[in-house]
Amino acid sequence: MKQLLQLIIMMMIFTACNECQYGDEPIMDLHFSYDYGKSEGDYNPPDYDYVNFLGSDSVIAFSYELAYPLSIVSDTTTLVFSGGDQRDTLSIKYKRNFNFQSKECGYTVTLSDFQTLKETTFDSVSFQIIEGSQSIYHDSKNQYFINIIN
Repeated sequence: MKQLLQLIIMMMIFTACNECQYGDEPIMDLHFSYDYGKSEGDYNPPDYDYVNFLGSDSVIAFSYELAYPLSIVSDTTTLVFSGGDQRDTLSIKYKRNFNFQSKECGYTVTLSDFQTLKETTFDSVSFQIIEGSQSIYHDSKNQYFINIIN
């Protein structure tokens, strides 16, 4: 009887610890910078007002603090940044990886193999994938960091 009680307690503990990894929607943190070797003088960051998500009606106010969503229904995401007479496009292609995690969590989506498409108007774009558990700044396990040189 004592062993049965211990078994039941252990089962409750281990089933309660089922954390769904990568359950968050994929998001991207954008970092804008410029090539110090090509430019002279002070860097003035882009002065965008809005960000349009191509293929949808979504328009949000531009902010350096926002994390922007990446599409999970398509293998591309295109953002159009606009403000005044300035207009820039970031078009990203990636591979969607669908994985069955567990009965409780269901399927999860992660992204890999990032590439920029020809519609991109920025000088250079680099991608960095850091799991949230390795980052001291972010909690999301499905967050991707993108450095844009303008």
